Amino acid sequence: MVYKAEVVELVDTLGSGSSRVTPVGVQIPPSAPTEQKIGGRFETHPIILVITFHKRFTLLFKNPYPSWQTKHQALMKKPEWLKKLFNKSRLFVVSIFVFAMITHLPYLAPGGPSPRYPWPLKLVIDEGTVLYDSFRITSGEVIYRDFFQFQGPVFYFLNAGLFAITGPSLTAARALNLFVTAIAATLIAVLIARILGPIAGIAAATVHSCLLVPMWPYAYPHWLAETLAFAGIYFLATNGSCAQREVAGGAFLGLSTLTIQSVGLPILGVCTAGLTLPGIAKRNWKEMYARPLHVLGGASISVVPFIFYFNMVGGIDQMWYAMFDWVFTHYPEGQKDASELGYGAFLESYIINHGTMSWPWRELSIMGLRLIKLLPVLALFGAIVATLRMFLAMKERSSNHSHMIIGGACLAGTITVLIGITRVDLTHVAFVGSFGLCGGAIALSPLITHKPRSRLPIAMAWAIVGILVILNFGVKTVTTYQKSRKMQDWKGEVLKLSMARWIDGHVGPHERIVVSEMGGLQYLYVRRAAVGFTFIPVNIPEYFSNEQWRDLGKQILKTLPPVIELTEKQWSQVTKRTPELDRHYQRHNRLLFRMGFAPQK
Repeated sequence: MVYKAEVVELVDTLGSGSSRVTPVGVQIPPSAPTEQKIGGRFETHPIILVITFHKRFTLLFKNPYPSWQTKHQALMKKPEWLKKLFNKSRLFVVSIFVFAMITHLPYLAPGGPSPRYPWPLKLVIDEGTVLYDSFRITSGEVIYRDFFQFQGPVFYFLNAGLFAITGPSLTAARALNLFVTAIAATLIAVLIARILGPIAGIAAATVHSCLLVPMWPYAYPHWLAETLAFAGIYFLATNGSCAQREVAGGAFLGLSTLTIQSVGLPILGVCTAGLTLPGIAKRNWKEMYARPLHVLGGASISVVPFIFYFNMVGGIDQMWYAMFDWVFTHYPEGQKDASELGYGAFLESYIINHGTMSWPWRELSIMGLRLIKLLPVLALFGAIVATLRMFLAMKERSSNHSHMIIGGACLAGTITVLIGITRVDLTHVAFVGSFGLCGGAIALSPLITHKPRSRLPIAMAWAIVGILVILNFGVKTVTTYQKSRKMQDWKGEVLKLSMARWIDGHVGPHERIVVSEMGGLQYLYVRRAAVGFTFIPVNIPEYFSNEQWRDLGKQILKTLPPVIELTEKQWSQVTKRTPELDRHYQRHNRLLFRMGFAPQK
């Protein structure tokens, strides 16, 4: 039995001249009834039965499984969100992010593989100090006004917000950094994949995750500054001209500047200058000014709130001094050991440490260390190639200067290390090694663009580097596994230090302590309050100006803590400027000199 609607549809189809379902020689008079009522029920006209049978037979012959075809067609018509989810580019991004997260999981607990040493990576002074300063912010203290730090405030406020929720927890801080470095690896992979292809992008993310980040320290401001810088570069160097992306890129670079000024500030300057080039190439003066202003406007959006805040709380002068003035006037005093050894300082001592490893793992580790030293130099070659491509683009009046943005930014990210403005030891070289990876990709890009036959050798070279780095990291993981398992929890590891044990047993939970550079490492877990300058270089009193030493003495006198943890040189520097402090502590309080950790009444 055929329902009326289906019959009408078939008649319409026949009347339209369709030959697919019409039997040859069959004609239906216009007045022919489609249904007849016989015995109280409707019966179909015989001609209609023939047509219906022919249609169904034809469909059955074409597809003997009509239900399967329907399901298959429904499956092929996936929802839009499924198509986006299983997009190749998105799978690439997600895979890199997950890989970096898994790679860094060992660092949530004490131990884990270290590229520098053949033994497990430990909690170090620098990491403990910056995290303790973050904790101090949750206690109501103000960075720059109440304690000194020569880096920007973004890292400290980010971790302070975390500690306000979790309490002072190294595991929480490292989990946050795990997320940050995974984003950095993803951005590096995406940028390099756009230049050389996915194999090179995967290899670059591998080098970043398995060789550079584990160098030391782990939860540290530099990795956040690097991630913010790469986010800014990504927004400025991809998808052409877009005001919103330029503002967003500038905002990320502004935050990078207020995290590590030696990373964010040069990159912000180079990217701003680089965005004038498309306007110059096209003789479009409006574009020449508008695009840099978008970037600077975005940077202002992210920077100005910090300036207003520190101006309100009375820390803006010290912020300027700590981030810029002090870096040039006093910071070089602490680089004498590294500057005497030159670029990549202490590499030889790390190679000697790896002499205890057996072949071929010793050679593999040494190869990785030498690769780290090489990486920032690649940024120079990338900048040269990017400059040549810029001139060609300007000659052709092209608006695509993405290679110039990436190449210039990567050189800017490494230049302070290459010319010795910042510390030139191998750890700092590793800090900026990721910019060298991108510079190397730019340097190789002409071989892909102009000589397609070179694509396979370049992909193979990057793949070999990635495999060697993963192999090195895997061997280090295996060889340090048992040693890492024998380590205690974070607090137990901290309390192995004699000074931390003494303070934990002799200083009340609410008593305030003046800490020096070494102190932040211990006090994060014993949860003592602290006053004064956390960063007081151990054996270099010249780091601080006379005014800073005097301010430190005044802060100590104002709060009168029962214990001061300093070296004798540091104490003499303070008391030279504030002799009343010396008299007070000789009568009442305790000094805890680091040499021997013997408290003095």
